[in-house]
Amino acid sequence: MPRKRSKRGSSNWALFQSAWPRFDEYEIRNGYIRPTAAAKERGLIRGSGDVRAKRDDEVSRSKRWQPALGLIEFGDLLDANVRWNSERARPDSLGSFTSPLTDRDERQIVEWCNTHGLLGLLLHQVEAVFLYPRYQKSTDLPGFLVPTYRRYVRVGTLWYEGGDTDDEQAKRDGSPDVAEGDVVPTTDLKEGWLVSRVIVRSIEGSLNQRLRYSSPELQPLDRLWARYFADVSQSPVATKQHPYPVPGSEEFWGAYAEPVFDFLRVAQLLADCAKGLGKAGRRRGKDREDHAVNEAGARETLNLLAEPVQFKLAGSNGEYSQKLQSPSLLGDLAAMVIADAGQSRIVVCEGCGKIFATDAYQMKFCQETCANRIRKRRQSGKVA
Repeated sequence: MPRKRSKRGSSNWALFQSAWPRFDEYEIRNGYIRPTAAAKERGLIRGSGDVRAKRDDEVSRSKRWQPALGLIEFGDLLDANVRWNSERARPDSLGSFTSPLTDRDERQIVEWCNTHGLLGLLLHQVEAVFLYPRYQKSTDLPGFLVPTYRRYVRVGTLWYEGGDTDDEQAKRDGSPDVAEGDVVPTTDLKEGWLVSRVIVRSIEGSLNQRLRYSSPELQPLDRLWARYFADVSQSPVATKQHPYPVPGSEEFWGAYAEPVFDFLRVAQLLADCAKGLGKAGRRRGKDREDHAVNEAGARETLNLLAEPVQFKLAGSNGEYSQKLQSPSLLGDLAAMVIADAGQSRIVVCEGCGKIFATDAYQMKFCQETCANRIRKRRQSGKVA
């Protein structure tokens, strides 16, 4: 018996049933999106509240990529003044950002994060973290505190913790000059330890200027890394010596916060990509050439953002399935848009310019009102 052919594109969405950690309530405070104190008390949720967790046949295609679509629609609807400000705004310090948004805009951001979580922009770009050593109890020398060095390394989508100790600088526990958790003086640091550094492949450029990853770069902790920890004292010494938790842990997500500025840039970037992927349609001459440039930029940008996403095999006892895992929700969202673009379901309405998703291959308008308006204009000769 021949195998029944699945609906076009339906297999794509079984891939997005992976969990992304989130709290159930966020707020915008001092220019940062962060979990509320009450949400942290309730604990981390290991899984998104979006429709990716449902079976493929339970939701329509137009809803299956709702996490990406919701962010795209928000980025597209930001008025010109907000887009101008967000493109040129710069943080006046690591802990204070000016948000050029209305109360309604902020509510939309918070509602989206309540359902899907933060974008994980820091984890999308960082490959390794090397903390400043502190005195910890020794497992090999009972009754002594030894300089202990911790590092976190990302392999694929998972983070691993490692470290080293320096028994030669051991101090007896209870000594008046040292306590557990104290930072190790710079004069006592073991030679060869790489401390207070991160290895970063930061995202550079823009859609129009060719987005790309930088070469792996060794940075001090008080640059990109410290930007995402709003409650850590922003003095260079404090940010370099802070005992940051393991990436991906509940403690990490409780301390992690994303600048509104960064959220806006991602929303606008995804909206520009979605528009760039719209078909050339009736464009002519230079408009068609400009669209080809935007389309190429959108394609390269999405491929770049989805680069860290990996295929995983899940299941047991002969029942296996493919899953996609990403070190960040941003990577997940880019992969979602790519999956839909491959099935020609991302459409820019020819009537109002709104971005929407549809099952209909030839759909050109987001609603009948737009279709009727354009039809009347064509009949009157106002639209070519």
